[in-house]
Amino acid sequence: SHGFWRGSSYSVHYATSTTPYGPWEYRGPILVSDETRKGPGHHSFVREPKTGTEYIVYHRWQHPTGGNPLRARGRSIAIEPISYGPKGEILPIKMTDNLIPFLEPATPANAPKANAPKANAGAGNVPNAGKTPPKP
Repeated sequence: SHGFWRGSSYSVHYATSTTPYGPWEYRGPILVSDETRKGPGHHSFVREPKTGTEYIVYHRWQHPTGGNPLRARGRSIAIEPISYGPKGEILPIKMTDNLIPFLEPATPANAPKANAPKANAGAGNVPNAGKTPPKP
């Protein structure tokens, strides 16, 4: 998240790198305020296990009666689908009031079996990844 959390500048930006240590390339904003919804942030990406559809879950200021969103009593939780461009970049996400179909929790019966990430997947070149740190 980027900007002041209680203002319209609060938004979601991202950067990419080929390693966890950088160097990082700033890619820009992907989720920003609009006329009726302000300050989207504090987000997570999730993947629906059956379809592989990815979503961003975040919260935002949104006034329930159409007043100034920043004067609302609290923030609302929202979820939007994520789309990628031809080079793998995250495309800007438009905030909506659409309902997302129910996301069924993963259980042993419906969890993906093939190509499921293994513990520490992607930790490749990270020293001591997955190992218990030594005691001081």
